[in-house]
Amino acid sequence: MEVSQSRRVLDELNHRFANGMRRLDDAAEAGVFVMAFNDRFGFADRRWELYDFNCTNLMHRGSGSIMNKELPFAMRNLCKGAFILSPDFVRRSIRCAYQDDANSLNSKDGCGQARPCSASRVGDCLRRQFAAIRNKSCPLNGTPPNVCYNEVVFNAQGAEGFYGQLPQAVQAWVVDDHKWRANSYGTAWKHFDCESQPGEVRWEHASFLIKFNVSEEQIPLVYFDRSNLDAPFYLGADWRRPAARVKHGHDSDWCRGDAG
Repeated sequence: MEVSQSRRVLDELNHRFANGMRRLDDAAEAGVFVMAFNDRFGFADRRWELYDFNCTNLMHRGSGSIMNKELPFAMRNLCKGAFILSPDFVRRSIRCAYQDDANSLNSKDGCGQARPCSASRVGDCLRRQFAAIRNKSCPLNGTPPNVCYNEVVFNAQGAEGFYGQLPQAVQAWVVDDHKWRANSYGTAWKHFDCESQPGEVRWEHASFLIKFNVSEEQIPLVYFDRSNLDAPFYLGADWRRPAARVKHGHDSDWCRGDAG
C-alpha cells in the first residue's frame, strides 16, 4: 500500500530526531530544526511573519533550536506551536549557532555574541551543549532554562531567506500534545493554559495552507509527545478535522501583522 506524503514527512521527522546525534556534522540531519512561535510573530493568520521588538518591521533573521533525542529542548516550548524548517532550507540559510540561548537579537547580525559556531560548524555547538547539560536540571515539562537548548540563527530576508523560500522552507507545523500542563513562566505564562492551544494552532496552520496554496499532506501539522522520545512526532486522530478559529486572551500580546 502506498504511503501518504504526510506519513513520509512524519517518518522523516522521527528518523532525524532519533538519529541526530550521529549526524552532527550536517546541521540539516542533526535533528529537527524548530522555530517556536512567540510574541514577535504575525498575528494568527500571518504567523510566518517575524517582527522586531516594536512590531513595525520584518526581521532580517530568525532563530530556533535543533532538537534530537539527546537534546530534546527548544528555545521557548512548543506550547504555542512552531515551524519545523526543511533540511534544504537549513543547509542554505544558517548563519551561525550557539550552544545555549545567546540572545542573538541583541547582536547586529545575530552572530556577534560569545562563542558562536559558524554555519559549517553547527555540530561543535551541539556537542558543547550535550556536554554542558549533563549536570543541569533540564525539565521536559514546561519551558527549560536557557542553558538547556541551543540557538541557531538563519537568514529571513532575501531570495534565499525564510520569507523568500516559503512555503518550501517549512517541512511541517508542530505543537506540543499537551499531555502535561505547563508551569508558570514569567508574566507571559502566569494565566496561560497550554492545553487550550491545539485548536488555535490548527486554525493558524489551515490559514498557512490557504495562503500558500499547499495541502495538509504536503505540510502537515504534527504533535510532539514528550513521553516518547524514540518517536515523538505523530499526526493525531484529529489532524484532518476542520480547524475552527478559537480566540484566547493571549492574542493581544502578538504582533498584529499589519505593519509594513
